[in-house]
Amino acid sequence: MTTITIGVDLAKNVFSVCSANAAGRVLDRKDLRREAFAAYLVQLPPGTRVAMEACSGAHYWGRRCVELGLQPHLM
Repeated sequence: MTTITIGVDLAKNVFSVCSANAAGRVLDRKDLRREAFAAYLVQLPPGTRVAMEACSGAHYWGRRCVELGLQPHLM
């Protein structure tokens, strides 16, 4: 199965990222710094759902996701 959802815990410097498949099974977890997270988003296929907490930085990352053809979901 392919990854369809990316869960992100936004923080000041290091973001925790978790990817899950269509069945909800966690495929991998990683901690990424801001620059590495931006590069990670670029390599995701268009249409991937990126779920993140609705905090002050979430709107910025949500706009970046839209620019890359991803589907941001702020909770």
